[in-house]
Amino acid sequence: MFDKIIRSENLLWIVPILYGIIAYITSYNDIAMIFFDNSYLLLSFPAVVGVLLATLVIPYFIHLLLREIGDRKFVLAWAHIAISIVLSIAILFIYSYSLPINIKWRFHVGELPAYKKWLYYNLVAINIIKIFIATQSIFTAYGLGLFIRSYFMNSKAQGNIDQSFDLQEQELGGTVASMIA
Repeated sequence: MFDKIIRSENLLWIVPILYGIIAYITSYNDIAMIFFDNSYLLLSFPAVVGVLLATLVIPYFIHLLLREIGDRKFVLAWAHIAISIVLSIAILFIYSYSLPINIKWRFHVGELPAYKKWLYYNLVAINIIKIFIATQSIFTAYGLGLFIRSYFMNSKAQGNIDQSFDLQEQELGGTVASMIA
């Protein structure tokens, strides 16, 4: 039981939750303001953590599945976990330490340095989110590919075992028939 609790894939949900709590407590704002596609999205830090965890659900179960079938590559699994943790911490870090701004500053004549700095951090965070989603998609495709390959290899092996049992039954049936006659 204890060995199932201490597994590397559990870091995928433990670290974002713990750092999300820290970011929520230490941030300048109560919300993360995201400017994307000419609209502002206002999310609380628990909502940001929830979105990160929702994105990590399928890769987490793929880690578990690959561990169960014994087809998990240690280096690739840890690389995925480490990259995912670093990216999720970076996203939360940027939104927790970005200074509060007024959304009307976007329409201000001239450029305000605070708004320009915030807009830069927002762009960096959006690019990190895109990399995060791409990383999860690539690992999901990789894991499903391994699972499908393992399934077909096992079904092919099972078919070979069934054929060998049929041959053994035929051979035994022939010897038993010759013994009876």
